Amino acid sequence: GEINKCISKDITERKKNEAELTKYREHLEELVKIRTAELERTTEEMRAAKEAAELANRAKSIFLTNISHEIRTPMNAILGYSQLLIRDPNLTASQIESIETINRSGDHLLALINDVLEMSKIEAGKITANNENFDFYIMLSDIERMFLPRAEEKSLSFVVEKAQDLPHYLYNDSLKIRQVIINIIGNALKFTEHGGINVKVVYDKICQENKKVKISITITDTGIGIPTTEFENIFNAFEKTQTSLTKGRGTGLGLTISRRYAHLLNGDITVASEVGKGSTFVFTFTSEIASATDTQPQNTYSASGAIGISPEYQPPKIMIVDDVESNRVVLKAFLQKLGFKIKEADSGKEAIRIFAEWRPDLILMDLRMPEMDGITTTNKIRELPGGDQTKVVVLTASALEDAKIKVLQSGADAFIRKPYKEAELLEEIRKHLHIKYIYRIVEKIATDTKVSTISADKLQKIPPELAKKIVSATETGNIILLNELITAEVLAIDRELAQYFKQLATDYNYSKILEILKK
Repeated sequence: GEINKCISKDITERKKNEAELTKYREHLEELVKIRTAELERTTEEMRAAKEAAELANRAKSIFLTNISHEIRTPMNAILGYSQLLIRDPNLTASQIESIETINRSGDHLLALINDVLEMSKIEAGKITANNENFDFYIMLSDIERMFLPRAEEKSLSFVVEKAQDLPHYLYNDSLKIRQVIINIIGNALKFTEHGGINVKVVYDKICQENKKVKISITITDTGIGIPTTEFENIFNAFEKTQTSLTKGRGTGLGLTISRRYAHLLNGDITVASEVGKGSTFVFTFTSEIASATDTQPQNTYSASGAIGISPEYQPPKIMIVDDVESNRVVLKAFLQKLGFKIKEADSGKEAIRIFAEWRPDLILMDLRMPEMDGITTTNKIRELPGGDQTKVVVLTASALEDAKIKVLQSGADAFIRKPYKEAELLEEIRKHLHIKYIYRIVEKIATDTKVSTISADKLQKIPPELAKKIVSATETGNIILLNELITAEVLAIDRELAQYFKQLATDYNYSKILEILKK
């Protein structure tokens, strides 16, 4: 009887445990079901949020693309006509100044548009490095020439120092490197009233075998400085320091874009500053060293000074295809003055008809047109007899990089964004038609013979109207016009006088030119 009692007790306890285990398992299964349902709801909400974000991002991209096109189209006409007008040799100094103001304002507006679009591409993760072989020394020299006159206008010193063995040629994204340097120096110049700006360029070898180097560009100014509490804020999109809110214009995107570019180039931008004493920005990037043989030769002339096609060539035939009349008118006026034969088409269909009858040597093709866009028109022309021989340069107000890739893959020979510079357009035409231009420069002036002083009698030979033109060109930083005035009009008056002014211009001594002519 005792044994049976023990066995009965043991079975009862086990059954009790099994019942509790079953209840616990059921409870656990219920919890799993609840958590699974919650997870599914969360996943669905995340998927819906992701879709909504992607939809919003696509909508933003479409909006920015459309608004960019709508702004760039009239800007193309404004800047195009102003570039056309400034070629008029009968302009007075005040008229030149007015047109240059239009140009500068247009360029500023364009820079703002480009900043906003570039920031949009960065946020969408669509920026990439477009590497090429380039001459680093020429880039630094160009930047120095760009900023030196502006520094002198504010009576500031501006010095660029290069390490003696700094690599001459690099393989990297030259446009992004140039933009970062310009952004930082531009800010330094804006916020510096006394003292000056120093740019120091050095490098460290990373890998001797692969010829990789780390370039460091230190830009130091004696400006207003930045509070330490705002060091990180200056790199945030659309944010400005308290001082910058009351000084200068801009989107507040320059340093944001610059730092993103630096990260893309395996580098960074750091800042050190003291309020009232100045700031130091250090821009670093990693690069491969290129050789001189790999680097494309730089143009030694400015196509913006072209006044016609060299007489050894038959005038090439160019067809302008654009549905916007003002774009066609300004292009036609500009190119006809240089001697090109021009025909216009206001649609893709009209372009195909004219091509079949006229067989142009080159087509300037708008990308966005109703009914038939530029890519479709180009493809249809390529199918016609002789169509594969004709060069097609696409002109578009689209600022998106994908547009360029798509256009070049579709069979076009070149891609230029509107608004374009005359020099850029003429260079593409020259390159694809293998022609030469004649230039406005009348005669070279030797600068090897130093002319340290000039007599008052010789200075009086300069007519007041010419003096005003030279002063205006110097004050507005129009170096091309300044050199043209010296090599043409001053040379026609007196060779020694022209040599003296040419020497001052070559030495960037613009303050001396103004001092002499403003007396």
